[in-house]
Amino acid sequence: MTTQPKTTMTAVDGRDALAAVIVRPAETHGNVTIEAFANGLGKEDAAYILRNVAEQWDGKKENPGPPSGDLGFPATWDGGHSLVVEYGDCELYGRCQCGETFGSMTPDMPLDGFASPWERHVMGINRG
Repeated sequence: MTTQPKTTMTAVDGRDALAAVIVRPAETHGNVTIEAFANGLGKEDAAYILRNVAEQWDGKKENPGPPSGDLGFPATWDGGHSLVVEYGDCELYGRCQCGETFGSMTPDMPLDGFASPWERHVMGINRG
C-alpha cells in the first residue's frame, strides 16, 4: 500500500495582490507561523479587511457596542455609534464605536475629517 505525503505544494500568483497572509503550522505543537505582506495598501486598511474576514468566519463583531443599543439614538454611546478618535504613532485614527473606520490624519488637522464620514455613517443607520 502506497501512502501519500502529508505535504502539498500550492502556487498562488500574488502579483496583483494588495495584501496576503499565510498561516502555517509551526514546529511546536499548537503554534503557527504567520507571513504577511502589503503592497500598496496601508496597515490600517489591511487591518480593517482582516477584521471583516475574521467577523465573517466567526460571526462576531470586534466592537459591537453596548448591549443596550438604543436604536432611537444611534449616535450616542448607548446607541453603539459614538465617534471614537484614538492617538497612535503620531496620527489620529477615527472610527465608530461599532468598528467602522474613518481613516487617519495628523494631530494638526481639524477633526472634521472624521466627523463628516461618521455623520454619513450614522445617517445611513437611521435609514436602514
